[in-house]
Amino acid sequence: MLHVGAAGNIYHYLPNNPELYFHYRLENHAAAVTGIDIDQDGIAHAATHGLKLECVDCQTMDMGRKFDVIVMLDVIEHLEHPGDALDRLCAHLNPGGEVIMSTPNPTSLGSFIKALFGQNMKIYYDHVTSFQPENFQVLCERHGCQQEEIRFFTHPNRWTLLSLLKSMLLSIIGSIFPRLSNAFLIIITSDKN
Repeated sequence: MLHVGAAGNIYHYLPNNPELYFHYRLENHAAAVTGIDIDQDGIAHAATHGLKLECVDCQTMDMGRKFDVIVMLDVIEHLEHPGDALDRLCAHLNPGGEVIMSTPNPTSLGSFIKALFGQNMKIYYDHVTSFQPENFQVLCERHGCQQEEIRFFTHPNRWTLLSLLKSMLLSIIGSIFPRLSNAFLIIITSDKN
C-alpha cells in the first residue's frame, strides 16, 4: 500500500495521539505500507518518532515499484497539477489495483448555508482548487483511468460536544441528500494495467 500525504497533520498525532494517526492505522491493516509526502519538516518529525516516510512528490514520482492500493486522503485539492498526479498514481498501480482518494465537497450543506447568507467560504489556505465528482469523471477519461465508485460522507468533528452534535446532524442530512455531505471519497482503477 502507498499512503500519499502521510505527514499531513503529523504534529497533532505524534507523539501524544499515535492511535489517531491514519498512517499507523493503515500499518495495522496492510502487509506493507509506504508513506510519502513533500513536507520535509513533517517527515523529519516522523523520523524522530521511529517512522520512516519518503520525500516524494506524487505529481512527478517514479518510485520503481507498484502497489495494490494507493490511498490519498484530502491531498488532491492542494496540488498544482492534479492530472499529472493521477497519471503518476495510476502508473504505480498493480493490475487490479485501486486509488482511493477523498476531498472536501464544495456543494456541502455548510457551503450552501454560507452562500445563502452571503458569508465568505472558509477555504483552507493551502487549497488551490475544489472538485465535484463530475470533475473526477473527466480527469479519469483524460488520463486513462476508470472512476469506479463515489461515496459522500461527513467527518465527525470531535473538538467539542457542540461540534460533534453538529457533524452528526450534518451526517444524517447527508445520508438523505448525499450531495450535501462535507466530503466524498472516490475509487479509481487504471485502464493502463
